[in-house]
Amino acid sequence: MPTRSTAVPPLVPSGGTAGSPDHASSALTTRQLPTSAELYAWVSELTLRANLGEAEAVLTELDAVLDVARQIGARRIVHRAVHLLAICNLLLDRLNDCVRACDVLAADLSDDPIDRGWLSSCASMRALVGISRGDLTRALQEMVEAAIQVRNAPTRGPGYLNAVNGLGVGCLSLRLYELALEQYAIVDDDAVFAQYRNSMLFGNLNAQLAHIYWGLELDRVGSATAASTHFKQAMDRGRRALDYVPKQDENPWKLVLEARGGMCLAFLGEADLAIINLKDVVPRLAERPKDETVMARIGLARASSKIDRGVARAHADLALGALDNQTDYALSTAASWERARLDLDGSATAAAADYCNRIARASWDERCRLVGSVAERIRAEVALRRARERDHLLHDETTGLPNRLLLVQQLATYVGEARRIEGVVSLAFLDLSASAPHEVLHEIIATLDVDFLARYDHGELAAVGVGLGGAELADRVRACSPGAIIHLTVGVAALASPSSVTTLVAHADEALLTARRRGGIWINPHASAQ
Repeated sequence: MPTRSTAVPPLVPSGGTAGSPDHASSALTTRQLPTSAELYAWVSELTLRANLGEAEAVLTELDAVLDVARQIGARRIVHRAVHLLAICNLLLDRLNDCVRACDVLAADLSDDPIDRGWLSSCASMRALVGISRGDLTRALQEMVEAAIQVRNAPTRGPGYLNAVNGLGVGCLSLRLYELALEQYAIVDDDAVFAQYRNSMLFGNLNAQLAHIYWGLELDRVGSATAASTHFKQAMDRGRRALDYVPKQDENPWKLVLEARGGMCLAFLGEADLAIINLKDVVPRLAERPKDETVMARIGLARASSKIDRGVARAHADLALGALDNQTDYALSTAASWERARLDLDGSATAAAADYCNRIARASWDERCRLVGSVAERIRAEVALRRARERDHLLHDETTGLPNRLLLVQQLATYVGEARRIEGVVSLAFLDLSASAPHEVLHEIIATLDVDFLARYDHGELAAVGVGLGGAELADRVRACSPGAIIHLTVGVAALASPSSVTTLVAHADEALLTARRRGGIWINPHASAQ
């Protein structure tokens, strides 16, 4: 079962200048509440600590952060803190607590379209929970949901950056490398996002991981050119990540990058340099997660195979010995393949390796089909949801009529055409009295013969006549039944070659104000087309 890499945090922590939790705690003890800026720095520091192996300790401080953030009404910081609560529980394999935190955050965001990125990040974490539990169908559904939410989210702020990286890591865990790299590519503008140093660090680390995994699998199925391309990309990502390594914790991250870089050198044919680098790295990896140890041993096996096959076998055996049920699929299969490659001299092992290679190719082809299928599902669902949202935005739910926004859009078309042909456009605002029976509104909608009818406000309709003068449009309104007319106050304006939509609306507005004072239907005499 594929699992997330333990060497890289599953989700991007939000950026910002790291602050001091001790300072914030001191402020709490003296009952001087921290400012929003101090809280932001506190959460940034806690996020970095969580990803450096202190998730348990961070959990003990988060209650205080949430309490203060709620007291001062810092809702965005509440969202970040609850999100971090979910991350910590995920890192500690407390899956039920992780899901509960995601549900709390999603419920709080149900009426907040600005922070939709957090909804995407919650879906990504639920997908990782599904992967850990072996429910890959549910995980795939959650990843599709995460992709839809992030593509509909505003492309700014820490919520968006968390969402992109969450989606990328979820795709990595499902071994959909192409989709993962697609997500990292959309936040690859350092000039825009350089202020989020932590986010850029983890985004580059995880994008590097995607290239490494993709390169390993392509190498395994015999695609040497494609594999070398990805290892070069991984080296480039490692150089970028170095620019964002926090100075106070640079050694652990540099060790991760050295192990990955050394393995990439081995697969790029730089055997001597890879061996020099990795021999120095391996002893220092003793206290690090096993993924980097496996990478280093795989790199040493590949590099040594060109110099001393006995040494290469020893490193391959050590790589296999370092595997456990938490090791990522791509690393596990790469370690096995490196060991198999060293025994291809015998006919039996050569035949077995050939058979494994054919299976690997079939698996890779199937994965490519899955990537295409999921990408198409995401595109189709995004288009459908945006169409629904656009329809909801442009139409009144009660009547189904176009609303004010769509009216203005349509008027722009009519006005532009009228100016081109020196034609006339008329606009009427129909104010329906509060005492009017519900049926009156629907009768007007059904019987009023105009070019365009919209719900302008709760009790107000807007009717457009193309090529009609003000008197003609007023007569169309009067054609409604007497039972409807008695409930209407109407202002009408008509302009020949109107200069703008704003001018036409202003004339019709002026007519409606007069009609409200005098009653009935009033045609604006200042309009040039009567």
